[in-house]
Amino acid sequence: MTLNHKSGYAVLVHELMHFSGFEDEYVFSASKTKLKCAQKGRHAPNLYVGEHGDEPAGWSESPSCQFGKYRSFRPVERWSNLQYQSMPLPDLYRQLWTTILDGERVSQSL
Repeated sequence: MTLNHKSGYAVLVHELMHFSGFEDEYVFSASKTKLKCAQKGRHAPNLYVGEHGDEPAGWSESPSCQFGKYRSFRPVERWSNLQYQSMPLPDLYRQLWTTILDGERVSQSL
């Protein structure tokens, strides 16, 4: 987590979402790629790893696993604050985050 006295609200939201299990949506480092992109499945509320056509309905490819064994997918087509901290939080992410904060498990089908 990277916060300091110059961090804005968007950075705070981005970092707090990591505490709830959300993954970054920019290209992963080599070590994180080996860990997250070598096995198919739902690895976070906003990360599905697999082959094109296997992703949950409505999900779009993300750059996270660009150099991994499998592709990565996220619930929104456009950028989110998990890729660029200055972007607004998409409504779907707010819903997913609220579900997690309420102690419920996020459905595979979301």
